[in-house]
Amino acid sequence: MSNKSILIAIPNIGTVSTNFMSQMLGMNYGKYTIGYRFIKSNLLYLSRDKLALSAINNNFDYILFLDTDQQIPNDTILRMAKHLENGEDIVTALIFTKEKPYNPCIYSESKILETGQLSLKYYPVSEIPLEPFYVENCGSGCVMLKTEVFKKIPQPWFHPYIYSGEDVTFFHVASHNYGYKILCDPTIDVGHWGIENINRTTKALYDEEVIRMKKGSVL
Repeated sequence: MSNKSILIAIPNIGTVSTNFMSQMLGMNYGKYTIGYRFIKSNLLYLSRDKLALSAINNNFDYILFLDTDQQIPNDTILRMAKHLENGEDIVTALIFTKEKPYNPCIYSESKILETGQLSLKYYPVSEIPLEPFYVENCGSGCVMLKTEVFKKIPQPWFHPYIYSGEDVTFFHVASHNYGYKILCDPTIDVGHWGIENINRTTKALYDEEVIRMKKGSVL
């Protein structure tokens, strides 16, 4: 069997840090054929559509959407691609929001309200397993898909619902309308660059601080 090819798709608004580029130079790509594409635009939903179309037109087997504020382990691509080779269609790393209370960007519930709004429920941190598990929806900070997913779902792929991001809109449609399962691998602990680097450890420390404050102490 020939080696699989992966397009690393990086939407951005024109600012890509040296930290981000340095980590990409140190990534372990193993046997995979890798391509890169950066698209600069303030309209992320258009950028993501163009990136997905590029993966199709250039015959990439997989596409990795990666935001420029993500700090990923150097074996991330190998671990995510292995899940796809084992039969999964969509796999996301574990990422937390940059804003307190640092919720995980995975969702245990995803549904459309009568108003047309997409309603999401964060997956409870206390219930996140140690092993890979399925979620109803996810963000696109670090998510890998088989390119064929985009061939089965009509465009536009990343058109947002009311008050909803373009990424969770797409993954809602993929999971609820087309039956694709979304696997989260919590062992791929991605950092989210902001004022500080937010990851699973940051979230745990924050939750401990909240408990201490409720007890009347921050020491």
